Amino acid sequence: MMELAPATKSERFRSYDGVQALRFVAAMLVVVTHSTLYASERLAGGGPEVWDFGAIGVEIFFVISGFVMIVSTIKLVGTTTGWREFGIRRVIRIYPMYWLATTVKLVIAIAIPAAVLHSVLTPGYVAYSYLLIPTYAADGEVTPLLNVGWTLMYEMFFYILFMIALLFRVKPFIYVGAALSLFALGSAFRPESGFNPLLIFFDPIVLYFLLGMAIGQFVLTRRFNVLALTVAWVLFLKVATGLITGQFDIWQTRSSMVTLVGVFLVMLLVISCEPWLHGRVPKLLLYFGAASYVLYLFHPLVAPLAPLALAKLHVHSAVLSILGSISIALIAAAVIYSFVEKPLTRRLNAKFLRRNQAPQPTVTA
Repeated sequence: MMELAPATKSERFRSYDGVQALRFVAAMLVVVTHSTLYASERLAGGGPEVWDFGAIGVEIFFVISGFVMIVSTIKLVGTTTGWREFGIRRVIRIYPMYWLATTVKLVIAIAIPAAVLHSVLTPGYVAYSYLLIPTYAADGEVTPLLNVGWTLMYEMFFYILFMIALLFRVKPFIYVGAALSLFALGSAFRPESGFNPLLIFFDPIVLYFLLGMAIGQFVLTRRFNVLALTVAWVLFLKVATGLITGQFDIWQTRSSMVTLVGVFLVMLLVISCEPWLHGRVPKLLLYFGAASYVLYLFHPLVAPLAPLALAKLHVHSAVLSILGSISIALIAAAVIYSFVEKPLTRRLNAKFLRRNQAPQPTVTA
């Protein structure tokens, strides 16, 4: 098994510029996909076909999340209060801006029901949505009021597993990796419909967190066997799941494997190029990488304005609709990040986290 010496403190980056830029790329892939969807649904006279490939941005986000959790918590592993600090930091990161976006969506749904195509409100559904607890929506899907929040359900699930590992002072890569493997394998036994919403976590998509964790572990230990064994294990789980269900399709399985390996290799390439990328990535990319979370959250609330406006003006241009949606989303993200998320997060961190905490990488999932 090929190994390198573990990375020294000087070899670890305070910030991962390549990863920050990749976060923006992942968010933009989702934004572009949704922009084609909004044009298709709302543009007068019909719009273009939906560009589904951009959904891969979600998988990229999950890999980045797994990586960041490993490299950013090295000082917390084995400490008595590390789990608490981790939990507070994750809550501050996820919930405030998600609550704000959800509230905006709720106000729109109440004030202009016709503007919200896929939501029907009930008190229980709204409450579960705010808490990111899986529940069924009116269309039968397990999604919150803010539809993109479905990915945050998986994020919080991952964070809970990670926090438990810190609480019991076990190695997160081993414990969380084993748990994610079991949940992925358990997807073979989950009913196709009518199941308890909490069972959505039994899904192979959680393996992307594991791949990201393996890359983070490699950065800390320089052990190539960690990468090779993790990838082999993930591919084995994909095949095993198909064989257990009796629905093994070599073409479909190959496609999902290509996606898994492809996303993994993209992330690994970015990390490997960090010594060259560090300090060379354009500041605008770094800025929107930092703003990628609000871009992801708020683009469904503002991007549909473009096709709606064009429809009112009787302009039937899919290109203008898509470009307009992207532009509006980027402008809104820049404003919300600069004037809301950034100052709010700084204040909450100062209030709830101890001031002598160890420095954390600036790239956060």
